Amino acid sequence: MPYKDPDKQREYQCRWIAKRREGFFSSKVCHTCGAKEALELHHPCPETKVSHNIWSWSTARREAEIAKCVVLCETCHAAESAGQARERQCHLSPAQRQEVRLLRRQGWRVKDLAQRFGVSCDVIYWTCRSLAPLPRLRLAA
Repeated sequence: MPYKDPDKQREYQCRWIAKRREGFFSSKVCHTCGAKEALELHHPCPETKVSHNIWSWSTARREAEIAKCVVLCETCHAAESAGQARERQCHLSPAQRQEVRLLRRQGWRVKDLAQRFGVSCDVIYWTCRSLAPLPRLRLAA
């Protein structure tokens, strides 16, 4: 039943949404750094994002949107979003970005990839930034 006073209705809705959000993040940690505070949802593929206002949605609809996301802290989310913005500015197609990441995992140097795709080393760096670090080789003593 709605409140007679619209301000009280808004206040209730804000508390209800905040409670849902807090409940979701209570058992989560940042995918990148492991932080437990200031958590947010990040869409690794922005093209699939429907909306960021998901906390008032039905459970099924909300879970479907959350399935496309990773949990990041505020700091890591800002860095990741900046990296995505740089990727969009670099004129690499999604297929080229995927190929860059694959070749980088295979051991290609950033400089060689930049030359191959005709972009700067920074573009390659930001495209590959979210990859797990490449293993370091130990030299025999």
